[in-house]
Amino acid sequence: MSEWLPIPGWEGYYEVSDDRQVRSVPRIDRRGRKHPGGIKSQPANVRSGYRYVGLCRNGKSVLMTTHSAVMLAFVGPPNGLVVRHLDGNKENNHLSNLAYGTSSENAYDTVLHGRNVNAAKTHCKRGHEFTDENIYRTANGGRDCRRCMAIRSQWRRERKAAA
Repeated sequence: MSEWLPIPGWEGYYEVSDDRQVRSVPRIDRRGRKHPGGIKSQPANVRSGYRYVGLCRNGKSVLMTTHSAVMLAFVGPPNGLVVRHLDGNKENNHLSNLAYGTSSENAYDTVLHGRNVNAAKTHCKRGHEFTDENIYRTANGGRDCRRCMAIRSQWRRERKAAA
């Protein structure tokens, strides 16, 4: 059985469950119209892939990501942190899979779960293969191609000598 809590700031209008469902609360609006309530659809954002829900009150609409609604209701405000999907799956918005963390922790999660675009690259932009011998590890955890670095250094030396 799911536990339902009101979404903070939307009390009396919308509730969210610990298993990521969002529903509108049955109510009568200020014009006397009845709203029966019900489960809201949660389409995925085409660019980010995160599920979101449209919330409306007094003629004003807001889009809220489902994972944000779950964390806001069950854990509280983020206080400068971001919501992390612990298994790396943007579709899994169950409370047990969500946690607040720093942006750095969230970025590390993408590497850990194989979803980081740069970590998955096997070749540099000039086509040199990333091998242990050809990688230079940067201070911030990134990597550079040693062959490209050598080409750039040679080009700089030649340019300096010509000047």
